[in-house]
Amino acid sequence: MQPERFTARRVTHTFGKEKTKRATSSRAAILIGAHLLLLVAMITNPTATRILCYGDSNTWGDRQELATDQRWTGILQQSFGEQAEIIEEGMCARTTNLDDKHDRNGLTYFYPCIKSHNPLDGIVIMLGTNDLKIKFGEPSPAQVVNGLRAYIEAIQKCARNKQDQTPHVLLVSPIHIAGGTPSFDELYADDFSQASIKASTQLAPEIQKLAATSKCLFLDAATVANAGDDGLHIDVAGHKALGEAIAATIKDWIHV
Repeated sequence: MQPERFTARRVTHTFGKEKTKRATSSRAAILIGAHLLLLVAMITNPTATRILCYGDSNTWGDRQELATDQRWTGILQQSFGEQAEIIEEGMCARTTNLDDKHDRNGLTYFYPCIKSHNPLDGIVIMLGTNDLKIKFGEPSPAQVVNGLRAYIEAIQKCARNKQDQTPHVLLVSPIHIAGGTPSFDELYADDFSQASIKASTQLAPEIQKLAATSKCLFLDAATVANAGDDGLHIDVAGHKALGEAIAATIKDWIHV
């Protein structure tokens, strides 16, 4: 039986007999179609390398609401095809471990996130920008590193691959905040100070030290990507470059 015919019968059987509910039927068909597209996109290769990508809005794709194939996670999936299953876990305003409104403390969610996605072969973490907001006090690269250290501990404690071993980890230092643009001043001047901007340029060497002592891979996103017009979020070209750079960095994780 062809999948298309089966789908058509399911839609007709459930929604097609009441002509007075055509609007409801149409909405339901759209929802079912969207669900089927997700199923088609799902990686079903049982030997695929499972990689969790955990970050903030620069993983989610805000503010431009980039399409799946434009975000660095999508570029990563395209790079490896069915050899890898890329699991995207990005949230706007997520911090490393600082309490913020609407459950933005990334560490709090990280534990159940790991457990829901195990087994995992690799984990990519890119966080730290939101920790530099004025409301959290004096911007400090040390705070970011301390937060990321807690993630390493969580991975060692809870994350496992199919061989019941700790998965590989890549720490990605975020791009630099680029203040001074009209959009940045309008949108984020109340959130980030000049000290925040300066601290964002100091993250890479500190995160690199943590990666070295924790036996993790490291990548500085600022070497391949910049903020777009709003001074905070990666643009389309930057997402492509970052996805390609991450793919090159973790290529040895992939099961061939």
